[in-house]
Amino acid sequence: MTKRNLISRVKLPSLLALCVWIIFFSVSSYARTTECSFTVKPFAVCEISFYKLLATPKKYNNKYIAVTGYVAISDGRLAVYPTEMSYKFSIEQDSFSIQIPMKERESLAKNVNRHYVRIVGLFHYQIVGDRPGIGYISKLVDALLVGPRPDVPEDHYLKGLPQTR
Repeated sequence: MTKRNLISRVKLPSLLALCVWIIFFSVSSYARTTECSFTVKPFAVCEISFYKLLATPKKYNNKYIAVTGYVAISDGRLAVYPTEMSYKFSIEQDSFSIQIPMKERESLAKNVNRHYVRIVGLFHYQIVGDRPGIGYISKLVDALLVGPRPDVPEDHYLKGLPQTR
């Protein structure tokens, strides 16, 4: 075996491995940046589904998020649930609070209570003892009414089920 053949044999697998590594890194970087690339000046916002937040709340700790949920006053707190049914059946562990100054919270509650709302704010993951939910939003940036969910008929889940609230 000549020296030239040995070098070309070593280079080809190395080049191939390098190409695979570059492609993998590019794809994984793209996936990470697209989720949190939406910006509301002066910060990046992670546009996520409510269920992704429930599955991985620690991932979004101290990050600005944009998520749509059902807002309702529950046990004295302004809470956000994935659906109206989660609220009606008191599934508190699937919720988070909006903790902003009382005056702002009262105004917000008056306008968005028992509606689907797109919330943008700083999320804090925190589970403390008996306190319900996966965390809370502070520094609320935006709260936009989005209306009823178009993919679920209004009475779909209510037929034959007892009303709890």
